[in-house]
Amino acid sequence: MMSADGQGRETGGPPDATPFEKEHESALLLRDEKTSVLDVALRYVYESVDGYQRSLKKAIDGYDPKPLGYRKKKEGLRIQLEPRGERGYIELIEVETL
Repeated sequence: MMSADGQGRETGGPPDATPFEKEHESALLLRDEKTSVLDVALRYVYESVDGYQRSLKKAIDGYDPKPLGYRKKKEGLRIQLEPRGERGYIELIEVETL
């Protein structure tokens, strides 16, 4: 659901959306549509691409895979796949079963 901010720009999610919901919705937009990171950052009312990327990193780092029966491996591998087309880097984080 989209709403408008005080400057008439569309913002992602309902006004009371949690930061995780906002990042999740914006990440799906990047994955599924041909749009740039800058366009998504502005659509979701971030001041800059850097601010959007910091927010995404915070959401990713805060993700807890425990409900799915996994945990992040303390000294696990972290792999970044290079950008392709319109999408940016994809980071893979090693997990282990509980």
